[in-house]
Amino acid sequence: MRLPPTIPLLAGGAYFVDMFLRWAPRHGEGRVTGWETFPGIFGALAALALVLVELPPTIALWRARAQRLTALYLEVATGILAVGALVHMHWGYGPGGVRLGQYAYGSWIALALAILLLVDAFARLRRLD
Repeated sequence: MRLPPTIPLLAGGAYFVDMFLRWAPRHGEGRVTGWETFPGIFGALAALALVLVELPPTIALWRARAQRLTALYLEVATGILAVGALVHMHWGYGPGGVRLGQYAYGSWIALALAILLLVDAFARLRRLD
């Protein structure tokens, strides 16, 4: 399976932006963003690092085995932490957590990006030399 090489760069950037969107309604007033989930914070930092590691090869500055491995690890970490943020919202956020039907658009976008990152990481792992 051959996926476009810019997927980690775009998906990582999209996940970082998604952290600012509405993930769930707050009990009472307001909204819950991705920044309010503990794993989501680390996922956003991993996504930002992924963008910074994937940017040089995209503009043809640096491409090495160390860069490919680092990007692979950051891609997997971002995907796993994104799923972890959703699990944390469901079972560990506030009294009773957030039900699956209460997830807002930001959490569904995060789930789609996490799946995309994990599938791309698996495809990259298979062709890593």
